[in-house]
Amino acid sequence: MEARSGHIEAIQALLLAGVSVNDQNKDKWTPLHMAAENGHVVAMQDLLAASALADAQDYKKCTPLHLAANGGHVAAIQALLVAGVPVNAQLEDQWTPYT
Repeated sequence: MEARSGHIEAIQALLLAGVSVNDQNKDKWTPLHMAAENGHVVAMQDLLAASALADAQDYKKCTPLHLAANGGHVAAIQALLVAGVPVNAQLEDQWTPYT
């Protein structure tokens, strides 16, 4: 939940405590999915620096890039592209981040 809210200090404390940066919820969302959905770039950068999987997929094959693009979060998109995330990842229905 901290990634969804963009609470940087809480994210950093959790990472220092050894919480897995790639844990998934019931929908297979990672903290990076949650931060990307809400355009929290600094949180995303912290998660990526802690080895978050930039191309993690949820149960519909949705990646953080899909969520950032859907929300129109340009800085979040740029952060993911810098991290080397594939731009042509497809959802189950063949949608890509730019369709």
